Amino acid sequence: MSTANLQQLSANIEDLVQKIEAITDPEVRADVLTLVRSVMELHTAGLKRILEVVSASGEKGHHILTVLAADELAGSLLLLHGLHPADIEERIAKAIERASSQLRSHGASAKILAIEDGVLRIRIEQSGQISGCGSTAAALQHLVEEYIYAAAPEIVSVTFDNFAAPALVQLSVTGTAAART
Repeated sequence: MSTANLQQLSANIEDLVQKIEAITDPEVRADVLTLVRSVMELHTAGLKRILEVVSASGEKGHHILTVLAADELAGSLLLLHGLHPADIEERIAKAIERASSQLRSHGASAKILAIEDGVLRIRIEQSGQISGCGSTAAALQHLVEEYIYAAAPEIVSVTFDNFAAPALVQLSVTGTAAART
């Protein structure tokens, strides 16, 4: 399935969810939500069993799980059903790693500071070669957020501790013009 098809399917699902939420009859709405939950539970059980069978296949099975977890579609399905084999810290570290080439092109890097109660704290640091204007800082923060939320949708928010531009060196004058004459 192409990315465009996946995006269209996702948009269709969003539209249907809004229609379900707009159902005024509470009994019908409850029945529809129960149906959706039941289908999700069935899919979760099926995917879990597939993962168990693959895991039992030894080294080759573990390799397959790694490939599935890294795949954009399969990995997001595993996340949706709470079955992704990588923990949140590993997924966030890999997301930062995937963003690193774009960050480096701006003379920047990202460092994970903490994950607490669904809040991720990150510091973006910039080297001295590139200026750290506000629009660049905002763009880099947005870039990092996109990678983070794709890898760890359970993150409630991403906060950035001081966009750390390089320290400026203070120069001082050691004499006056009159003293030099």
